[in-house]
Amino acid sequence: MSNKKVLSAAKHADIFVIPPGSFYTSILPNFLEPEFQKIVQAREAPIVAVANIANECHTRGWSAHRYADQISSAIGRQIDYLIANSGQPPGWLIEQYEAAGQDIVHVGERMSATKYEIVEKDLVTRQEIVIPETTGDVERSVLRHPPHHLGATLLDIFADLGFNRQW
Repeated sequence: MSNKKVLSAAKHADIFVIPPGSFYTSILPNFLEPEFQKIVQAREAPIVAVANIANECHTRGWSAHRYADQISSAIGRQIDYLIANSGQPPGWLIEQYEAAGQDIVHVGERMSATKYEIVEKDLVTRQEIVIPETTGDVERSVLRHPPHHLGATLLDIFADLGFNRQW
């Protein structure tokens, strides 16, 4: 059963932003709800997707372009913009992720004749990176999109689309 407030907001959305997250447990389930999916498909509002910085075990090897294709497939409509990380985490951190069965998302090659615009930015957090010793879990610990960089990137896209920057 759909949340009526979510459906109402989607019906009036000027833009859809699909954040980074676990593809199978955070992104895909939203579009398995038929009524929500139909609204997003029918609405002419632009869709901006943010690719993850690192792949989880079940998406290992995915490129940013593969995320775009998979998200478009889940929605049933092509996205308009893809924000992808072009930065490189430190080597020791990449090794930690690989030891956990994960890897870094690279932009990669387009997998289909898609027409979305790709926005590449260095989105690797530059703050001190500490892996919690208590869990040893890199999955939820360190590689994040810096909110101010991601926010500025989204605002640039909104401005390109003609939205006023003064909210």
